[in-house]
Amino acid sequence: MPSKKTKQEDVRPHWFASPAFSELSVNILQKQMSMDMVDDVMYEIKAAFEETKVEKDVATRLKSFFERKLEGSSWHCIVGKHFGMSITHATDNLIYFTIKDANAVTKPHHVVLFRSHDRDPDEH
Repeated sequence: MPSKKTKQEDVRPHWFASPAFSELSVNILQKQMSMDMVDDVMYEIKAAFEETKVEKDVATRLKSFFERKLEGSSWHCIVGKHFGMSITHATDNLIYFTIKDANAVTKPHHVVLFRSHDRDPDEH
């Protein structure tokens, strides 16, 4: 499924090379997606946390971004400091990372973003 790239995405640096991320501490724990998709995740999560600190709203923004960008796909996002999970995801469509203000002594937010499998209608 081809993604739609904006003009801004064509010229932006990878998130880890961008000065905009110098004040953030990001630790990618698991990644099964392209670098372009990781860049989308990081730029979008940064903008979401600048807009709100409500974890549910941050998760909704990231989920909605990918569902718009990759039409017809179903994405799920979990943002929090304490949670357990057991998920099934589509191949090459998962990222799990922590993010926090590099100067803060608080615990980081954990973020999981994944696309769910498209179920076969004959599966039971």
